[in-house]
Amino acid sequence: MMAKKIIAIVEDDEQQRSQYSQALRAQGYHVDEYSNRAQAEKVFSVQLPDLAILDIMLNHDLEGGFEICRFIEQIKPREVPILFLTSRGNEVDEIYGLNLGAWDYQTKPVTFEYLLARVRSLLNIKQGLSSEAVAISAPCQQLGPFAINSVTCKVTWHGQGVLLTPTEFAMLKRLLDCPDGVSYDGFSEATRQGVVENNTINTHIAQIRQKFKAVDSDFNAIKTRYGFGYKLLLE
Repeated sequence: MMAKKIIAIVEDDEQQRSQYSQALRAQGYHVDEYSNRAQAEKVFSVQLPDLAILDIMLNHDLEGGFEICRFIEQIKPREVPILFLTSRGNEVDEIYGLNLGAWDYQTKPVTFEYLLARVRSLLNIKQGLSSEAVAISAPCQQLGPFAINSVTCKVTWHGQGVLLTPTEFAMLKRLLDCPDGVSYDGFSEATRQGVVENNTINTHIAQIRQKFKAVDSDFNAIKTRYGFGYKLLLE
């Protein structure tokens, strides 16, 4: 019998926490509930969950969710899917959370059906990355200044590390694998998140570009193919 996936929910609102937990347990998940950062980090220091759902503001700890994300990433970078579920819907917080290592960022309110769909999608992505890692005998791929490792999901540009989320990594790898360019549908398929809106793809590409520009201000290798998608152009 396959062990149940462990979902951790860190949410200070007792009613919301209980409702999310009930919805997830009804789908067969094991759910651990925490109301604050200290409770969660005490358990996570011993055993990490298969997926973590984090609110950002935890009572008086205004950045508590961000700090838990940082804590998890210090233990096992890029291995635990982290989903921020928060009322803080501004773009600055979203970008900050994704840069910390979150796999997804959703603004409340969301329906239980949508939350369950996101959880399933993230666990599928995690499983897919694990399967690919086992299957790859030569994990390092080099293309010009790019070097990526499909086992560790690490990326370098001219030897400098660039920290990408799993979704961003999957999109970059698809670009490296397709010299003629990648369509929006191709990116949607690469993310394993079902149908992904073009605007969402554009946002991910913008974040990828921003991260490469942080290590090389002249980075301009990802070109837009208007009406189609994107391609790599290495000079």
